[in-house]
Amino acid sequence: MENCSDEELIRAAGKGEAPALEELVRRYQDRVLSFMTWNFSLPREEALDMTQEVFLAVWKSAGSFRGESLFRTWLFSVARNVGLSYFRHYLAKKTESAGLLFGDEEFENIPDAAPGLLEGLEAEERSAFVRAS
Repeated sequence: MENCSDEELIRAAGKGEAPALEELVRRYQDRVLSFMTWNFSLPREEALDMTQEVFLAVWKSAGSFRGESLFRTWLFSVARNVGLSYFRHYLAKKTESAGLLFGDEEFENIPDAAPGLLEGLEAEERSAFVRAS
């Protein structure tokens, strides 16, 4: 499996071949961990958890890889989506906690501490997509 291209490995993983996914994890786990740590400003432990989530998502959606881009591009797209999903969940939980703490009326008047976080990530995504095209 070491001599196979990334694209061959993801196609094999899409057919249920676990050793193919293991090879992809071996090749990319450090890069995905760095991506999650730096792009989402996660502590190492959370970045490790998110890296596992990324490869779980890759395993589940391996059959949907169409080969229209490099595997590496597709992988980091999955990683970005996992990270954004994490932040959406985190922000929703934070909002719910703040609402319980302050009450609904008072909470509505609290200024947003991180305006544009998701918008900035989406803008980076669009720029990366344009550069990759």
